[in-house]
Amino acid sequence: TPDIERGPAPDAADARLVSTDYFDVLGIPVLDGRGFEPRDGAGQPRVVVVNQALARRQFPGVRPVGQPVYIGRDVRPWTIVGVVGDVRQRGLD
Repeated sequence: TPDIERGPAPDAADARLVSTDYFDVLGIPVLDGRGFEPRDGAGQPRVVVVNQALARRQFPGVRPVGQPVYIGRDVRPWTIVGVVGDVRQRGLD
């Protein structure tokens, strides 16, 4: 099966690679599911933790944990394993 050509969504999510202790160190609460674990690495299933805003926008009325989500132009989905509280990423505005 050929890969499906995907373009960026108008409200595409911003992704970051983080360590397993990122949420604890920054005091970002895990609201549902889990954060990253050492088992989440290369060669393992593709997992992602999303913030509350993305969860509400993309999965209204549905529990996002276990749902597939696409990041950027990626043609393979990632599986949501956790939802964290919203935080500011690049400033105070």
